[in-house]
Amino acid sequence: MLHNVKALIVSGPFCIVRDKFKSHFSVDGFVAAVFFVCLNVSSFLFYENIGYVGIYIPFNSLILFSVFVFFAVFVFFRRAENFYFPAFFWIILVSLFLYVARFFLEDGGGLLSFNRFWFLLLGVFFFVAVFQLDLSLRGRYFLVFSLVFFIFLHSCVAIVQVIPGQFLYGYVPHLQFRNSPIGMFQQVNVLAVLVACGCALVFYLAVDSIYIKLPFSIRFFLWLCGFVFGFVLLLLGSRIGFLGFALVVFSSSVYAFIFPVSRKIVFFMAVLMSLGGVSSSLTSDGLFRVVSKVENIATGNDVRINLYKTSFDLVGDGVILGHGIGSFQSVFHEKAAYLNKEAEGHFSIGPSTYTHPHNELLYWWIEGGILWGFSFLLLIFFVLLGLFLSDFKSSFFLSVSIVLFLIHLMVELPFYISYYHYFLFLFLVALVFKSGDFFVIDLGDKFRFFNSLYFFKFMFFSLFLMFMFFSLVLFSYSKNLYDSSIGDGEFCDSEYFLYKAFYEYRDVFCMGRRLSISMGSGDVSFVFDYIEWAESYIKEVPSIDVYASLIRANYYVGNLDESGDYLNHLIYLYPDNQYVRAFYKKHYSFYE
Repeated sequence: MLHNVKALIVSGPFCIVRDKFKSHFSVDGFVAAVFFVCLNVSSFLFYENIGYVGIYIPFNSLILFSVFVFFAVFVFFRRAENFYFPAFFWIILVSLFLYVARFFLEDGGGLLSFNRFWFLLLGVFFFVAVFQLDLSLRGRYFLVFSLVFFIFLHSCVAIVQVIPGQFLYGYVPHLQFRNSPIGMFQQVNVLAVLVACGCALVFYLAVDSIYIKLPFSIRFFLWLCGFVFGFVLLLLGSRIGFLGFALVVFSSSVYAFIFPVSRKIVFFMAVLMSLGGVSSSLTSDGLFRVVSKVENIATGNDVRINLYKTSFDLVGDGVILGHGIGSFQSVFHEKAAYLNKEAEGHFSIGPSTYTHPHNELLYWWIEGGILWGFSFLLLIFFVLLGLFLSDFKSSFFLSVSIVLFLIHLMVELPFYISYYHYFLFLFLVALVFKSGDFFVIDLGDKFRFFNSLYFFKFMFFSLFLMFMFFSLVLFSYSKNLYDSSIGDGEFCDSEYFLYKAFYEYRDVFCMGRRLSISMGSGDVSFVFDYIEWAESYIKEVPSIDVYASLIRANYYVGNLDESGDYLNHLIYLYPDNQYVRAFYKKHYSFYE
């Protein structure tokens, strides 16, 4: 009796609020709507930052905050009557286990490796949570419409960024010396794929039976979105964006052929998008840049051809066990330098340093070997199979948008830059898979433990607390890191508070700053500390800046042989880098 009274006092007010919402909204629809609003609004947060990877870009910390809001609302409003999984979920669990086991055995690798571990774990729980939602077709239509609205706003940001004078400076990102659209995501291809996804979703909204019942103002807005999306895609000058646009238009033609009743609206929307693209081509050089990039590939002048050749050779060198977590940068540049030497200087990968092979599958296979590579292939296969076997008519254009994300994974690593894209991708996949009942299994029927309301709430409430803490700390950290890079470096004196990989950029920056101060003041002791740290660092990350500082430090303390060896190895690794060539030319005379 006392236990029941306590339960009533604790949970009574919450139940009243929840039941009041349930009387006006679908619980699952409300949960999804809250998440979608938080996710999309968060993607517009901006202040000056160092970029580089996702954890250093401010809006990503707010994206994580949105995810923990989703978990909190999910626990608060939903009763865990059953626990559903896709039928092939064991593939995801096996992949996660393989990665987590090796992550801890090899001490985790670097920053990108930690990102993979963290977001694999989070992605599994997030996907399972979304998979529990039972949304009506009308509720799904509303969510897609809201997504199109926010993609329209992202497109407007791209247009603002090409207006001369850096309009709205401080509120949206701008490249320092040129007006170029990079979106809120600070990377043109990441924005391009999102806008191409918006094109597919506009078609989804236009062919649905609800479209006819919409007010004229709403339909006009969708027409405007179609035109603006076509305009922005050509404005960006992105190959992957142009390919995505072509795929969407082709897919709409296939849909119109299969369902003749939709031909007029499909043709109308395709014409609007094409007109937007033509208008952009007449007012910008976006199309010219796309054509130039394609011509470079066709004539063999694009360095990505050699990039992929080097990556495939690395797969062959470590096909079984891979090269180890966090090893890509070192093994890739050593392999590329070896191939360039074999080709007598005619094998170029360009002047850049590469942190990944511009292909998610190759990245997994190079570092993890056949187990990782094959498990990743299985994931892609089952995603495509799920799209193919889902409800064709209602999910066709949603599936097209998912395919756009998958294609992007084969040429870049967008999820490492924008967490928005990652969770949006998982959300769309879960929605499409839920439409195919053959993929749904009720784990509660097989294991009573998973049917427990308390187990279900405990898991997601734990995630709620964890990600609330993590997102707030990350938000503060990214801001302090940028302030330190332009200020007096006080942040360099703070202790590690999160996993060490988060401090990779800070350590490089701070160690370099302290080296300059020490060499200027004659403090030789720290110079030796720097040499010890840098020699360890370049084994995993062959950074040009760290190499240059290591050469100077060795020369400063009289280690001329070591300094000369590092100088020769630097030009060996990066023969096409203008900075490295100038640095080599300037310092080579010291060792003659």
